[in-house]
Amino acid sequence: MIVRNLHKWIKTDRKGKRYSGYGEILSKLLKRAVKENIPAVLLMDKIREGAAKRIPPQRLITAVKNELTRLKTAKAIVYRQNIKPENEDQYANRLKHISILLLGGIKDKTITGLFNLMAETKRTADDILAACDVLVEFNSINLLAQDDLYGVGKALLFSRLKASTFSGISSIYLNARAKRIKTEDILTIIKNTLTNGGGIIQLDQEISNRGRHR
Repeated sequence: MIVRNLHKWIKTDRKGKRYSGYGEILSKLLKRAVKENIPAVLLMDKIREGAAKRIPPQRLITAVKNELTRLKTAKAIVYRQNIKPENEDQYANRLKHISILLLGGIKDKTITGLFNLMAETKRTADDILAACDVLVEFNSINLLAQDDLYGVGKALLFSRLKASTFSGISSIYLNARAKRIKTEDILTIIKNTLTNGGGIIQLDQEISNRGRHR
């Protein structure tokens, strides 16, 4: 069905016609996804997204191949950690979420390491992913070593913070960078404050104090 939809889209959609000579290659990628038990709709979404951005055919094919590789890694994590949702839509969303983390520079070993803390921290899979989202934000500001990312993620998961407030750490990190505090010092402040039971307010105060005494 998904392959038929692809060919119909290429034939009838104005954006799709740009890829009329590449239908077979894209079809093979969709079929490979199905064979791997990866929702092919995720690749179809990637194709449509690329078409909307008018990405040249060869670059689009490369992007779809890379997405399939990330989704295969995501699937391996989901099955290895036994966090596959019963609902197929939720399964697709989970794979896509982890793929975005991988694209954001969070390595398989880092994500897996944080999932290994689920039982000890009494966190849910969604909590782990929320912590990883923060790490992607950090990485978008400046690239960090995986050990540093894991350390921050671990501190978040063991903290008293609710997962819904994790994202507040990103603005604190950005604020600290604006104050020209060294990255290693920022990470140490975050990890120590969270480990000692502090929250967003305490972190903000620590960063402000460090900024004044630089």
